[in-house]
Order: sequence, then C-alpha cells, then structure tokens
Amino acid sequence: MAINDLTADMLTRIRNAVRNREKTVHAVSNKLNRGVVAVLQEEGYIEGFEFVEDGRQGLIRIKLKYGPRGEQVINRIVR
Repeated sequence: MAINDLTADMLTRIRNAVRNREKTVHAVSNKLNRGVVAVLQEEGYIEGFEFVEDGRQGLIRIKLKYGPRGEQVINRIVR
C-alpha cells in the first residue's frame, strides 16, 4: 500500500491515537514530519518524540500528552 501524503497520514495516526487514549504512536519519518512534530512539542501538544531506525526510511515515535485528569491536549488537528 502506497501512502502519498505522509504528513496527512501522520496527523491521522495522531488523531486516532488520541481518540483511543494511546500513549505513543509511530509515523513515517521525513523532513516535513520531523518539523511538524518539533513544532507540536515546542507548542506543548506532545510530550516528545524520537527517531527509530527500521532499516528503511525510519520512524518517528511520538509520545502523546494528556492533561492532569487524562483529558486530551489535542482536540482537533488538521493538515
């Protein structure tokens, strides 16, 4: 399965993971996605991220952030 828009795919993965109360989510690593997650971290929407080598393009492991009572920090995210 070919994914044409890697950034839209990453945002959809984040949206779905937040809805399901996941702690982390993985997305394909590219220059734009790395920049987007860096901005999300700077603005306080995610706790952090790290790069994971998978023998191909690489992955970004994104640690999602929730409020003190478990409420969502990311309420809406669109491309």
